[in-house]
Amino acid sequence: VRDNTFQHGELGFGLSFPRQWLIRNQPDRVAATSPQGDALMEMRLVEKPRGSPLDFARQYFRLGFSSEILSTTINGLPAAIVTSTQGGKPFRAGVIYHHNRAFVLAGGGVSSAASASASFNRYQAEITAAITSFHALTEAERKAIKPLLVKTLVVKKGVPSVRYAELAQKSPLGKNAEGYLRLLNGQYPGGEPSPGQTLKVVE
Repeated sequence: VRDNTFQHGELGFGLSFPRQWLIRNQPDRVAATSPQGDALMEMRLVEKPRGSPLDFARQYFRLGFSSEILSTTINGLPAAIVTSTQGGKPFRAGVIYHHNRAFVLAGGGVSSAASASASFNRYQAEITAAITSFHALTEAERKAIKPLLVKTLVVKKGVPSVRYAELAQKSPLGKNAEGYLRLLNGQYPGGEPSPGQTLKVVE
């Protein structure tokens, strides 16, 4: 994860979530939450799906005849885009086939049905943009993927003080970098580096 972009070298795909959303890479899914926590996107993987993306989407989401479903391609990959409701809450989802796998990315509002509808209306363009950003990695993108590294630096004495907000601006940890860096250095939630201190930073 770099800023709002998620790339998986082994599975060979990448996509971009909305800026400022919190991305969490979990063992069975990738999740992204809106800044206010009122909307959620989740991506799951299904091995060896049967039928076309449209057929798979109908079965996966148990879609009725009132659901809107479009058979399409996304960046050259077979796909289907769904707009429907579950439990009275609207959602939009994409099913993309890549290397004999189905990648299912769905997003919508959380909380009550009325509030979820308002959140979906607010974020549906961003959800669609995330779905349509899914693509097979190029060779250059594969080579550019590097793991995050923890390094140390010593805060020099007699120079302008270093602050976590400044370090966060150069960090690949995203919008919560400042908090992560404080936590990493045992100074969460409000500490600041002191002269002579050895800091852990992430590059």
